[in-house]
Amino acid sequence: MQYFITTKKPLTFLLLSFFLLVNSYSVFAKKEQISLARINQNISVDGVLDEAHWQKATSVPLLVQDEPNERGTPPVKTDAYMYEDGTNLYVGFIAYDSDPDQIRASLRDRDTLWQDDTVILVIDTFNDERSGYEFFVNPLGAQGDLRMSDTDGWQSDPSWNAIWDSAGKITHEGYVVEMRIPFKALRFPENKKDLTWGFLLMRNYPRDVLYQISNMGFDRDVKCSLCQFDKLTGLSELASSKNVQLTPTLTALRHDDKAQLPGDWENGSIDTEAGLDLRWGITKDAVLNATINPDFSQVETDSLELDVNTTYSIYYAEKRPFFLDGASYFKSSLFELLYTRTIAEPTLGAKLTGKTDGIAMHLC
Repeated sequence: MQYFITTKKPLTFLLLSFFLLVNSYSVFAKKEQISLARINQNISVDGVLDEAHWQKATSVPLLVQDEPNERGTPPVKTDAYMYEDGTNLYVGFIAYDSDPDQIRASLRDRDTLWQDDTVILVIDTFNDERSGYEFFVNPLGAQGDLRMSDTDGWQSDPSWNAIWDSAGKITHEGYVVEMRIPFKALRFPENKKDLTWGFLLMRNYPRDVLYQISNMGFDRDVKCSLCQFDKLTGLSELASSKNVQLTPTLTALRHDDKAQLPGDWENGSIDTEAGLDLRWGITKDAVLNATINPDFSQVETDSLELDVNTTYSIYYAEKRPFFLDGASYFKSSLFELLYTRTIAEPTLGAKLTGKTDGIAMHLC
């Protein structure tokens, strides 16, 4: 009897382990390898898929509902088309809608379209299933772009901004969106001739509830999301660009005062300072940032914050370009290792950030 008791537990454990292994394998085995078409032709980014070569693009239908139901049937039809020309990635969406009057869209500033109907591209350019880029476009062409990480749950950083083109147009059948994303706006391995990227195409369809539709179905029992992405192949000999950006700055400051109250203002002297910012894409996966006598005043108006009767310092999101490259290295789901807003008036600075073969670097 003792013999059967001692062997039954390991046997049960082995059977359970085998079941979990098979179940896990069944999730990851569903990844599709999709070959991306190369077409050496550009498009007019106008929200109209009227170029004849779109017919030769890689077709990716969005057939799965991820929210609110897991792997459900989408309430609307969505077709996507993709191709590249060695310099840019082109994506077109045809988002059908039986009642176009219900489409939610406004002309908005960048990164403010989260309540609208949107179509989304997410790409994992290093295929490490840890980080990626997100591109959002609403039916009127408004943009949103983010860097995301998936090391401990999906986390997005809206402070990252790229230079890319998009357009959208509402039609009697729904709406159409076109994207043109330059490869020089992305980072990807430099030392590989043929690349494989993880990718996801999505559509947010907010009606009575928010429906999320994608080209693949997420398994909610699997914690990571990027590890479930389909794979995009056929990316080879992508155009390299050094991508040098020089940003000169000139600031002027004058202090006026009143010797007597009441009285007239007395003009003070004007103090001027010049500075220069450099961003150099040394390779596709390494970027050098440098700054001399930088103007580190707010680069955009901060949201109004009040510090009356508070026991903590006001927190402002980082928006200054010098600090944005590689900022995700200092963040986790638990805490932020470095709050760069405390760095106020440096004379000069330089840093090298990059990622290759799964190794991230950040040198200051």
